[in-house]
Amino acid sequence: MTSFRAPSQPPPLDVPVNRVIKEVGAALAEGRCIYFLGAGVSVPSGLVQWPELLKILGSDDLGFQLQPTDDLPLIAQYLQNHHVGNRGFLRRLPSALRRKQTGINPYFAALHRTRLKKIWTTNFDTLAEESLSRGRTVRVISDDKDLERDDISAELEIVKVHGCITRSALQDLVLTRDDYHNFERTRPAIAHSLKSDLLFNDCLFLGYSHQDPNIWTALRQAAELTGTCRRHYLIAKLETDPEARARQRHWVTELRRHGIETALVAEYRCIEQALQQIALASRGQTVFITGSHTDDNNALAEAIGQRLGQDADITILDGQSAGVGRSAVNAFGMSSIEHKIDVGKRIRFYSNPYSFDPQLSNRHDLLDDLRTLRRPLLRDARVVVVFDGRMGTELEVQLAREMGCVVIPVPSDTDSHGYARKLAQDEGLLKGLSPEYRSHLEDKEPLTADIVAEEIVRLLR
Repeated sequence: MTSFRAPSQPPPLDVPVNRVIKEVGAALAEGRCIYFLGAGVSVPSGLVQWPELLKILGSDDLGFQLQPTDDLPLIAQYLQNHHVGNRGFLRRLPSALRRKQTGINPYFAALHRTRLKKIWTTNFDTLAEESLSRGRTVRVISDDKDLERDDISAELEIVKVHGCITRSALQDLVLTRDDYHNFERTRPAIAHSLKSDLLFNDCLFLGYSHQDPNIWTALRQAAELTGTCRRHYLIAKLETDPEARARQRHWVTELRRHGIETALVAEYRCIEQALQQIALASRGQTVFITGSHTDDNNALAEAIGQRLGQDADITILDGQSAGVGRSAVNAFGMSSIEHKIDVGKRIRFYSNPYSFDPQLSNRHDLLDDLRTLRRPLLRDARVVVVFDGRMGTELEVQLAREMGCVVIPVPSDTDSHGYARKLAQDEGLLKGLSPEYRSHLEDKEPLTADIVAEEIVRLLR
């Protein structure tokens, strides 16, 4: 038997993951990027991948053992042929796709924090909609008829390109070789929509490996679009076995032929870290300033807003509240106008929960309503500047930390026991701040607008 011999020092074909983070983050911030999810993103939740799934569906009855290089849709076709065309064996799918782990896995935790409008997935399971519907309205599309019904209230759209275990009939799931070949005939509207999204958006592929056949659905659509200006990326773990690495190398070459650049990382945790960085970058250079609603003449907040308004790249998020937030936004707008910068694109407005119900700011039983109303704002914020405030401000900071925002406390010079001073003593929160800013906090030195604004700009860059 001839042993496998790896080629010596092949030239690199993959791209640096930092480049993917930067470019995907920028595309998301501009609202022109989609995600395409494969089975790998479900693995940390205990869901099975193709080989194990085929075993559960009865591949052992075919009289041979699955091999790593098998054409898996062809094996599924053999199974259907073995049952004389009857797809009843797929009734085992719901139990096969049952989650074995509870809670949100690290991949979906990062997606939950990402400013993302649309996801395509080849997965049959319901993990994506279960994980991402918390605090956000999700529209699920699993067949052509779903495309006919618009839902303008949806904040996130999930298209299950191969069908859904809970929403699709067994005969409509894309699993066998024939299903793949007939995809454009049986799902013409979804196929057209996919091609359109690949044409007009950048795309990040996650959860696919060189053994996963599901990615070819997207590649068939992308093949007709090769040469367009859109950039598509895939992040995957580098294979360690020499033969598997050689196969992966040729797979990367094939992806590039279809306009998809690949970033290979050493560990799966590197993918998680990349997604967390992309989540933060997806918000762009955005700032939210919050604090007490009773002081609408805060001179420091006004000075910070005036200083930030001179930077044409910064966007301020307006929660339409009184107090320090109002002072900062008003000054930001006036400063932008004075410096002849288009203010219309630099102030982003969000509904004011306190005008919806003024008692939100002092009733504990209404905090859940406040959390729902404020979550979209904090998902869009990259840096959150916090002055002293009460329980509404505290809840906004909780959401900011949940969403991975960088929090900058601005303690009062006169109140040594205020909420911002409490935050200034939280080591977990301060670790992202510069040593210079931390030094000001530790020494309890008076903070100027220049000190705070410079820290904001540093974190945004």
